[in-house]
Amino acid sequence: MMNFSEKWQWGLAYAGPALLIAVPTTGLGLVMLPIGGFMGVFVGFTSDAPYFTTEFRVLLGVACLLAVTLFLTGIKFRTKFWGKVLNSMGVYLWCVSGLVGFGPQ
Repeated sequence: MMNFSEKWQWGLAYAGPALLIAVPTTGLGLVMLPIGGFMGVFVGFTSDAPYFTTEFRVLLGVACLLAVTLFLTGIKFRTKFWGKVLNSMGVYLWCVSGLVGFGPQ
């Protein structure tokens, strides 16, 4: 069972960056991040638009691989605060990579 300190650390690791994104974008960033995380990566890899070059897809793949690595490392060290931060960094990197995956619309 999680104690108060651990709940606070998870909240800080996930809500802190979300608040930093939400304030300058007046909340729009909180809506766009999950959309990018769920659909943007798929669009980036499957779209046939001319600006989705092979180099773009490779860089998107590297960013997604880094995000998964950060997430899994954070899971492994989840009892420490920096493990929670690595976990949330992996999630946010995946979502931002998905936003980039939508392309220059």
